[in-house]
Amino acid sequence: MLAEYRYPIIKGEQCRALPFNYKSNNAVPEKPKHKQEQPFTVFVKNCPKEWTHEDLYGHFKQYGKVLSAKMSIDANFTTRGYAFVTFDSAKAGQKAIQQSNGLSHSGLCENADDEQKLAVSEYLLKQDRLGSTAQKCSTNLYVKNFPAKEAGEFAEDDLRALFEEFGEIASVAIMRDDSNKSKGFGFICFKE
Repeated sequence: MLAEYRYPIIKGEQCRALPFNYKSNNAVPEKPKHKQEQPFTVFVKNCPKEWTHEDLYGHFKQYGKVLSAKMSIDANFTTRGYAFVTFDSAKAGQKAIQQSNGLSHSGLCENADDEQKLAVSEYLLKQDRLGSTAQKCSTNLYVKNFPAKEAGEFAEDDLRALFEEFGEIASVAIMRDDSNKSKGFGFICFKE
């Protein structure tokens, strides 16, 4: 029944409806019925500017059961050119990637640019995309109430000197206002 009312028109505006989870008080995508299957999300880049949530859903439902299809839009309800589609299984998501990646806009909507092509890939969290190149800090320390200093303001080097006896420091940052004056607190990130 939800499929019939997934994109209702309310007061002249197209809306997007998702199942309601009464336990969390938030609208959430429908859960797969089989516990062994995990939802699979794809990231869609270079979406046609004319596409709505419904158009996105309409295209990707041919590959399998779509739990959620969301176009990224700005405050003026204009598409940002990318979207996320969550399928009920990895098999459906992989099929969507194989068959939609590189698909020309001309086959998707009228008055489309033939040069533009969809880019469809598995959605990965930022830390998974960056891998080991991202600096990971498991011991971040918040420091406030810096000691008074006779010759000017307490600086990053001073903060580093206070804490370097406790271990190797990856980074030091003192929070500053618009005039570059210390706000009186900062952070130290130890390597281990």
